[in-house]
Amino acid sequence: MHKQLREAQRLKEQFAANISHELRTPLAIILGFSEVMVLSPEVYGEDWPGGENWPPKLMRDVYQIYRNSRHLLGMIDDILDLSRFEMVGFTLQKEPTALAPLLQETAAIVNNLFESSPDIVLRLEIPADLPMVEVDQTRVRQVVLNLLNNARRYTEAGTVTLRATTAVDEVIIQVEDTGPGIAPEQLAHIFTEFYQVDHSFSRQQGGVGLGLAICQRFVEAHDGRIWAESTSGIGSTFAFSLPLPHHRPSPKPYQTRPIEPLPQVVRPYLLAADPDPLVISLLQRHLADFEIIPIANQEEMAEQIVAYHPLAAIYNLPPGKTAAPEWVDGLTIPVIECSLPSQAWMADMVGAVACLTKPINFEQLRAEMAQCGPVQRVLVVDDNPGVCQLVERGLAAIQAEMAVQVAYDGRAALNAMQQERPDLVILDLIMPQMDGLAVLTAMQSDAALADVPVILLTATNYIEDRLAQAGSQIRVSQATPWPPGDTLRCLEGILRSLRPVIRDE
Repeated sequence: MHKQLREAQRLKEQFAANISHELRTPLAIILGFSEVMVLSPEVYGEDWPGGENWPPKLMRDVYQIYRNSRHLLGMIDDILDLSRFEMVGFTLQKEPTALAPLLQETAAIVNNLFESSPDIVLRLEIPADLPMVEVDQTRVRQVVLNLLNNARRYTEAGTVTLRATTAVDEVIIQVEDTGPGIAPEQLAHIFTEFYQVDHSFSRQQGGVGLGLAICQRFVEAHDGRIWAESTSGIGSTFAFSLPLPHHRPSPKPYQTRPIEPLPQVVRPYLLAADPDPLVISLLQRHLADFEIIPIANQEEMAEQIVAYHPLAAIYNLPPGKTAAPEWVDGLTIPVIECSLPSQAWMADMVGAVACLTKPINFEQLRAEMAQCGPVQRVLVVDDNPGVCQLVERGLAAIQAEMAVQVAYDGRAALNAMQQERPDLVILDLIMPQMDGLAVLTAMQSDAALADVPVILLTATNYIEDRLAQAGSQIRVSQATPWPPGDTLRCLEGILRSLRPVIRDE
């Protein structure tokens, strides 16, 4: 039984990882081109009008492609999150939120889907005086978008209504449609992962049965509830609740002395030594009870210890490396050495200038190129012609006179470099036959190419997969005397996060 459960979990994780990767690649191209069109239209030359001369409808449509591509990319990442909830947990970035504007903005994102069909009307019933809630805006927006998209897909004619009402201790948000409805025996399984309603219209629309399961996870993470009601042939209503925050009672009106401000909760400080902003962001998301301060070097570490009196320092070790630098061992505060997926150590491991994940952030690419000295000739290596074309457009936006050459496989890239030495190589890691690491090894063994700077491109989960293959680690050390009670408390915290290893019989 345990073996079957583990195999089912492995298949689910692999399915989610594969579908995320397959969807990210074309979406990254759509997002990248629309970003160039919106932010740098001048790269298309004189035959393409400048942004200020675009027809307003064209500009609005391109911007909609850009904005919705960014949101869709976030939703694809959440598919991967769903498969890893049990492994890494899930952290919400809650903030006080005016719910009415959030719902109005969310409806505007999908409004074009309804405008394209005169037989379906999107109706909003959102009172302006909805109370403030403490929510993760991105996750709530995703839940509403998912429900609105489902309602639109399954409604051929009639109305889809987004409604919000206030109850005693919660806000209830409903999406009601006039679609075909859902049979009672199917309604009971509608939030199950990978479950699909089995009728012909559903099969036409496709889907993998993950959207509502993701919605349920997000709502329950907010301490809310989600449910569905439906009548076959009449329509369906999907609803979820968000609890209202508990407020302190207001001061009595006869109080005459000045009101003292409520004490602010001071979060313990943690210093984090890693140059990769994605690692800092990962720590900030998952260690919400701590204030994370990024550290770049030894001098900065010493200064911040004096300034903040941090609880501990976190040093991110590449996989396979057994010890941090000597200056880390000499710290007087507890040091936690661990391995988290980092673009910085991925680049350092293979001798590259930097490692960027797709979709490409062209501002980050510009910053990394600035570290490479004068760059006039760039070789872009990727087996996807769309990615090569996108990088070519982005480089033109960075420097119009830059000469860009492309290669679609590793051997063609090496031939191109031997014929004409580039100033910079932008290299995809995942390619058939000869991958990026093999290209990099060949370059480093060639005296004429060994010093050519290389910026790597990779998918989000590639670094995580490399980390999984090499094995992770965590080590806690304390230079000053540490009482046995502190050691036991540390052990307790670590042990609570472990899972038993069940061996096959």
